[in-house]
Amino acid sequence: MLAVFGFWLRHPEALRAIPPNVPQDLVGEQESFRRLGWELTVLESDLANCIHELYTAFEALYADPAVLFRKKFAVVYHIDNFYVRVHKFMDNTYQLAAKVAGFNWESRYEDRPTRKQIKDALNRRRLGPISRHLETFEENGWIRRAVEARNLFVHLYRDEPRWPMLSTRDRFYESVGGHEDPEAERIRQIQQSPDLDRYAAQRAQELLEALSAIRELREQLHEAFVGNVVRLASTMSTEVQEFVRIITGLASQAALQEMLSNLGENI
Repeated sequence: MLAVFGFWLRHPEALRAIPPNVPQDLVGEQESFRRLGWELTVLESDLANCIHELYTAFEALYADPAVLFRKKFAVVYHIDNFYVRVHKFMDNTYQLAAKVAGFNWESRYEDRPTRKQIKDALNRRRLGPISRHLETFEENGWIRRAVEARNLFVHLYRDEPRWPMLSTRDRFYESVGGHEDPEAERIRQIQQSPDLDRYAAQRAQELLEALSAIRELREQLHEAFVGNVVRLASTMSTEVQEFVRIITGLASQAALQEMLSNLGENI
């Protein structure tokens, strides 16, 4: 629904036509917004599943120290997968914000607006809360860590200096068979396995914090988008206002007006 409200904010004429009626020249644009909405929903679901799979890997699938090499791979894979998807989620969120602000995101990459330009354009359109929510999200410590970790992974190689057992040297050594002495190898696996569990559990908690920030952003943007659609509808026909009342779940016309009154300058 977030992207649907975004479409109406960008194209009030589509709201004025009373959905599901859509001006013919905006059908493709509406599908573009919908696609973004689907992607954001799937990305949030993927992030939750990354954490679930991380827990499953180190607590159940690879609990046996004998498969330490596979456990290390699973832990690193799911964590990096999460970081990459946080970065993609932020990009998609700004893409939605850019479209709401009036920019053509389908233009060449070098012609796309900067994040500052997007937020400035939102402010000019009286969509300041959306701009502020985006900025707060970017500054969130857990989100910044995730984005920085993703950049390290993509452009360099994300290492863990405090956890030498996850170093490329150590993992390479394991990939070619580990210790020649089977007994020594077994001892190493038994010693490292609980340490890896502690590392994975610590990272999983950090990922949950980042996911919480993402869910909070989604709720904040939904409230801001809905509030501004309500504001738009208040200037349109009673039929449009009735449609918005129904689609937003407001119980009555009075509730719609109360929402407008309570939002005031916040929308």
